[in-house]
Amino acid sequence: MNKLYASKNPFLIGLIAILAVSGILLSSCEEDNPVASDDGVEEVSAILADNYGNLLPETIVELHEGEVDINADLGVPIAIDTTDSDGTFSFEIKGKFIDKLYLRIQHPFIDGNAYLSLSDYKAKIKDSEEIEIKIQEKEECAQEVTISITLGGENTLEGNEKLIISQEDKKLLYLKPGNEGSYVADLCPGTYTFTIKIGDKTYSTIEEVEETTELLELELQMNNSEECCTGGIEVSIKDETGASINGVEVWLRNTKEGKEFNKKIMTEEGLAKFVEICEGKYEARISKEGYAVQEMLVEIDCGLTAEKNIVLKVKEEGDDCCDNILKVLVATDEGTKPIKGAKVLLRKNGKPIEDPRTDEEGMVTIDGICKGEGYSLLIEAEGHKVYESESFSFDCEEAKEMVIKLEKKEQEECCDNILSLKVKNEDGEAIKGAKILFKKDGKVIEDPRTNEDGMATIDGICKGDGYYIVVQAEGYQTREIEIEAFDCGEKQVYDITLEAKETECCEAWIKVIVMDNNENPIQDAVLIVRKNGKAIEDPRTNGDGEAVVDGLCEGEGYSILIKKDGYEPYESDNFTLKCTDEKVFTVKLSK
Repeated sequence: MNKLYASKNPFLIGLIAILAVSGILLSSCEEDNPVASDDGVEEVSAILADNYGNLLPETIVELHEGEVDINADLGVPIAIDTTDSDGTFSFEIKGKFIDKLYLRIQHPFIDGNAYLSLSDYKAKIKDSEEIEIKIQEKEECAQEVTISITLGGENTLEGNEKLIISQEDKKLLYLKPGNEGSYVADLCPGTYTFTIKIGDKTYSTIEEVEETTELLELELQMNNSEECCTGGIEVSIKDETGASINGVEVWLRNTKEGKEFNKKIMTEEGLAKFVEICEGKYEARISKEGYAVQEMLVEIDCGLTAEKNIVLKVKEEGDDCCDNILKVLVATDEGTKPIKGAKVLLRKNGKPIEDPRTDEEGMVTIDGICKGEGYSLLIEAEGHKVYESESFSFDCEEAKEMVIKLEKKEQEECCDNILSLKVKNEDGEAIKGAKILFKKDGKVIEDPRTNEDGMATIDGICKGDGYYIVVQAEGYQTREIEIEAFDCGEKQVYDITLEAKETECCEAWIKVIVMDNNENPIQDAVLIVRKNGKAIEDPRTNGDGEAVVDGLCEGEGYSILIKKDGYEPYESDNFTLKCTDEKVFTVKLSK
């Protein structure tokens, strides 16, 4: 049985913390003896997720040390971390006893404070096994909600996008798509923002979740601005006693794609706030005289504020050395051709610090690296296998140079096939600018648009089946076409005719008269008009108890819900509206 100690309430959220220990040498002891690292350094890392495998970003995790009294608080943590966008956190432990270490995880879906003992996992830590911890969820968040997503306009989901759920500009969950592209999570009642990012485009909507909500059918609309610069980051900094530190220099930098951002802020009352920050990844460096420098990589999303909690440690001799340089050349496995655009991720103790991309000569240079151990590289490039380095260290004033040769992925037997498409309307006229989503096994491979002649060509297609295309054009109905399997050296030609969309009639209207059982009109009752379960209008009744909603489009699945404080709500059955229907509902509400 897991040991769980609460100072107020037990943990009440369904989380899965997968703890892993890397680079640890543990002494062989009896079960009752504490487990300590041979060299005095241990690293514990974790992935936090709910019972559906959804990741928990921006979650505060505290590391505590001591003997737990179920009625006492362990006090000031010895370390604090905040999970990254992938739900990970890590702690470097020096000379600590596992038996006396506890985690406290803070998340809006958790009730109270709780301590999770690490002593139950000694054996697995020794064997470097993954540890899965399941904890009960908060009672009011026990309702399972299935979320179905569509995108506004002519946009299409690929089926592998993560759904970001946030509340009051704070990220709460990263949801992974399940069967048929839907998402599942346990959500507390409240108002949430649902966001999906596809390339450089962001789609979002705001929706209310009630205690009885089981299904959300959401249509996300694209952010029309060319660049979203409404994000932010808040960095809370304390010392090892838990006291806030003023005068700490927090440096935020982003030099990617020629859009340089370089700003420093000094903390006030232990807090540094950056506002109106464009979305993207930023390098953060935290420093103050007398303390060891800390570095990290921060991802900022559109309209959201990232929160980081930092504990600065008093520096030891040499800790103030941050003048090291790392140069990396990334080339093909033959070593003859540099690879442009390879992602070079520099990590320290598993935490990302910087992730530049190689230039035309396959080079990246990372400077300002601090003295220390536990550095590593993770390098990715299209068409090549991922490279992960062994751990390495820096002293002071070092300039390291590395040449990394990436192995090519195994290729299909041949990839010289061609697909030629011509898109036209029912009159045989070419459609310019039609978007072609060329997919294999549900994943978009290419997305060209047709030229003035309605033509689009896709080459370099590999042998195999599972290919299909989705053709989209403004004012026309979308078509999905299965492509025949390719062999080698083939060219397939398709003539595609798109049908014009039918003009939608939206001249229907609804009038509702709301009264009590004595037939007195009820003012300020909320009328919620829904279509297929989704609220589309929510006016309030006037002094005569009346509310009118016009401009409704013909279709099925309409219903109304009427609510007023002090009265029982009224909910209608589903009904259908024709083009110019005029429906009047007279509703009596009972107390």
